[in-house]
Amino acid sequence: MSFVPSVKYLKSSDGTRIYAEAVGDISNPSLVFTHGVSLSSAIFDDLFADERLLDNFYLVRGPPCSCSWFVRYDMRGHGRSDKPETMRGYESHLYASDFHAVRTAFRLDRPIFVGWSLGATVVADICAYLRPCPLSGVVFISALPYTGSGMQAVGKPEILSVIPHLLPTSTSNITQTKSLITSFVESFFGNPDRVPFSVKTSWMGMSALQPPSVTEFVFTRPQDPGPMFMEGRKGLQLLCICGANDPFVDGGAVVREMRPYFPNITEISVPGGSHAVFYDQREEVVQALLEFGRRVLGKKVTMSKRILVGKIWAGKKKFSFDHTTSPMR
Repeated sequence: MSFVPSVKYLKSSDGTRIYAEAVGDISNPSLVFTHGVSLSSAIFDDLFADERLLDNFYLVRGPPCSCSWFVRYDMRGHGRSDKPETMRGYESHLYASDFHAVRTAFRLDRPIFVGWSLGATVVADICAYLRPCPLSGVVFISALPYTGSGMQAVGKPEILSVIPHLLPTSTSNITQTKSLITSFVESFFGNPDRVPFSVKTSWMGMSALQPPSVTEFVFTRPQDPGPMFMEGRKGLQLLCICGANDPFVDGGAVVREMRPYFPNITEISVPGGSHAVFYDQREEVVQALLEFGRRVLGKKVTMSKRILVGKIWAGKKKFSFDHTTSPMR
């Protein structure tokens, strides 16, 4: 089944234009995807073409009816969205306004929010400024859960050492900066030599679009994770997916950071998984999204014959999955 994407340029509360698009069946529940630093929602192209997700969700990508669509958006400062030139343009309430604009434009009723890497920080903004909480569930993929101390708690030395070189205070020249972007993007993948040239250069091009000053704004903007923690205590469900070989984010540290506030947290560690686990290990991530959607939304979803290989921790219980020959419904 194929769908024609619905593309919109939306205006946030401060007039910033936000690029967003959706694909899928509007009668289904919805997923909203946000990307990582310096990139754009275009990194989710393969997920947005996955027939299992399209059959079960309305997929929306962009900044953020009982619908099931796939929605994605370019966060402010990234990709096709506007890039404010001062720190005031990256205040927490504006990220919440961006999501609200997307939710309103695509008529989303309590979607599941899926944030990859720095894109996961938007959840804290949503919980802080939108009442009641408009989310039915949250998925963190290779996530930096919030800026400031949250990044320090879960970031591995590799990413913490790279960040200063991405900022305008760096003494790197243009040649060094280009080299850094290349190595930075390639490090997302488990085996960059096997990633198509067109994919790698596309991601590098997205990264080059972001001025270093904006990179500094999005990394250093202040956030208050307290309201997000409160929503977790009230029952907001959280799924954390991380690659076991992620060089940037310590998946175990993410869970340790979030578990005190999300008693029903579920963790999936993908064996051999990279930072871009949704790209390199797409099968495992799709299966996890389908199962989480079934549990959170109470919706029967069609699972493929290959069930997640790895381990899942739900609260204090640990479950193991292996291959099976029959679909799960």
